[in-house]
Amino acid sequence: MVADELKQAASLIRAGRGGEARPILARFLQANPTSEDGWLLLSMVLRDRQQRIDCLQRVLRLNPGNGVARERLAGLQARAAEASAKAEAPPTPVSAFTQEPAQEKPPVSAQEDEDLPAWATGALPPWPSAGPAAPAAAPATPARDRYAEPPAQARPPGRPPAAVAAKPAARRGVSPILIGLLVLVGLVAVGVLGFVGVSLLTTIAPPAAPLPTAGQVQVLPPSWTPTLTPTDTPIPTLTPTPTLTPLPSPEPTMAAVMQRIQIEVSDIRGLESKGQVTDYVVARPAVRPILEENFLANGGSREQMEDESRVLSALGLVKPTYDMYTNALNGLTDSLGGFYFPWSKELYVIGGRFGGVEHFIYSHEYAHALVDQHFDIGGAGVYPLCLSNADRCQAIQALVEGDATLVMGLWLRQYAGPKDYQDIENYVAPQSTLPEQYPPPYAILDGQFAYLAGLEFVQALHDRGNWPEVNKAYARWPESTEQILHPEKYRAAEAPQVLPAPSLEDVLGGGWRKLAEDTLGEWTTYLLLGYGADQDAMLEDDVALAAARGWGGDRYQMYYHDGTSQSVLAAVWGWDSARDATGFHAAMTDHLAARFRDADITATTGTCWEINQQTSCVYLAGTRVLWILAPDVETVVAIRDRYPGF
Repeated sequence: MVADELKQAASLIRAGRGGEARPILARFLQANPTSEDGWLLLSMVLRDRQQRIDCLQRVLRLNPGNGVARERLAGLQARAAEASAKAEAPPTPVSAFTQEPAQEKPPVSAQEDEDLPAWATGALPPWPSAGPAAPAAAPATPARDRYAEPPAQARPPGRPPAAVAAKPAARRGVSPILIGLLVLVGLVAVGVLGFVGVSLLTTIAPPAAPLPTAGQVQVLPPSWTPTLTPTDTPIPTLTPTPTLTPLPSPEPTMAAVMQRIQIEVSDIRGLESKGQVTDYVVARPAVRPILEENFLANGGSREQMEDESRVLSALGLVKPTYDMYTNALNGLTDSLGGFYFPWSKELYVIGGRFGGVEHFIYSHEYAHALVDQHFDIGGAGVYPLCLSNADRCQAIQALVEGDATLVMGLWLRQYAGPKDYQDIENYVAPQSTLPEQYPPPYAILDGQFAYLAGLEFVQALHDRGNWPEVNKAYARWPESTEQILHPEKYRAAEAPQVLPAPSLEDVLGGGWRKLAEDTLGEWTTYLLLGYGADQDAMLEDDVALAAARGWGGDRYQMYYHDGTSQSVLAAVWGWDSARDATGFHAAMTDHLAARFRDADITATTGTCWEINQQTSCVYLAGTRVLWILAPDVETVVAIRDRYPGF
């Protein structure tokens, strides 16, 4: 019986929508690596000639008698040989990087419907006319609920699309070249934990054989999977017990290119290499097992992510069904197409080749490794899990990612060759390393923060005193996202206020457990107001920005009752002035009124709403604002009384 995924992909291919079929086939082949039809279909939608050849070779290894695959493979190899002959020329002095064949879109002709498996040639739409493949049609818009990101035309006037979030970067004069660079590569990311970032890679089929390399460079075969050892108990140390056993290859070409990029990055960053880094090139299907292995081995668990989802849902930032586990795995990566693990000193580049895109990614990842050698970012209490408050961890992530992003941009300007530029321009970036279904605006923007705001912050330091000024930040870590957003506050050492989080156990009684006690920070406060899960409760971007400015500190705590599935949330903010507090209180009131629409109730103090067994109240007292969410008014009042002054 033919799998539904293959039927769907075949229909999309016949309709000229190969771009939509690629991720479907990639997911299917990850679970079914011996599917002859799957590899044949994937060969029809990949842009890169060598990747299509790899797919067809896999088909023939599975079934040497597949005449369609053999004929198509012969044609592709003939065109590759012809292109190689035309490209022969003396090496250019501009770049010593290896030159791969240029990417090309697979031709789609009227005859190729005969190449589809027999089960896929039924009453489907006819193939497009002969010639280059038409651009993929826009994907059908799924039914959206109020938690999904709205279409661009449906957003309120003046609000940027959530997947762009360039407004903070544009305000403080970041180098236009670097901003253009980020736009070029599609710097869009998802993730709350660890290294988060963007991906320049389209879905890449695993190579037919391990890519040749040498020395420490190692390639994981596409079928490699580690042994996962789930644990619900956090491990106190950050030293994993790796079980990775990648296979080395003797060919030195890739290692030589990596070594050259290391020298170039070292030159840009002004730091000498102090140790060796183990480099891996991995096929995309192998990435999720690697991330799960490291996440679980370092204290992470699915149960923790379920609790994280409950917290963010109570805050109004995500839909309760959002997959926080995949989000956390993505948070371990720079979804540029690579990642660096400071706890194991391992560097990964995702792909089946090592062309311009991979050179670009490698410059970013090696910048992480180089900085880690000198300043021990692995000892900052941030990676792979945050060991202090989330706002401080996010600020440190912004420093680290902003540093590597600036280096990456400078490498592109100073060392990349014409072929590197060509490869980068031909790539379309997915949103994340691992696919996520309908990531909410909060997750998208939060994932961008370390790169866009971090780049601004590092650029501001670099402008004042070049790299020595940036290096000083590793001796005095930024303490809050406020310091990242306002570098002058970092220079002035303006520390966050310490606010109370009184115990609520005796107020709530038995059956309740504390899920979180943490700090939101200026950045997440801004997202809470402007980019929550409920579209109707999103404030205008400029209103949310203004309301979050003047943040002085905050502390929230969240309790959950497993028996009744009820939540209790209490969050208190301190502001720089009474005017700042009044402005935030007004914005928060508008946000909650929209979130709990037409459900306001009379209260002796504060402004309150009650709906669906949830009571929500917001209070103002001088320079402080208190927000409480609980099952009933009596519980809200009892919690309020624990916070002096309200």
